[in-house]
Amino acid sequence: MAEHPKSVSQQAAELSERVLAEVEGRQRAAIAAVRTFIDHLDDVVPNLADDPAARKKVVEAIGDYYEQLATAANEFVSKVMRSAIGTADKNDKNEA
Repeated sequence: MAEHPKSVSQQAAELSERVLAEVEGRQRAAIAAVRTFIDHLDDVVPNLADDPAARKKVVEAIGDYYEQLATAANEFVSKVMRSAIGTADKNDKNEA
């Protein structure tokens, strides 16, 4: 039996899923990089190991920065994908 061609909106939805999976993978890699950085922090700046409050401030600042960066990236990707799906839906309706 012949397979029906996918609609533009179906293709956009699949692309959306692939993009979101890629973003998630990149975020996991970024989290691993932040953890590695924090693990090496004591070696690079030994005084921080002696002052837990200062180390905590640095680690929290790194975490806050990553959270802001990840949130901005997620919002951007979400907006792009919503726009693409909306455009695809309009194209599907026009083709019908």
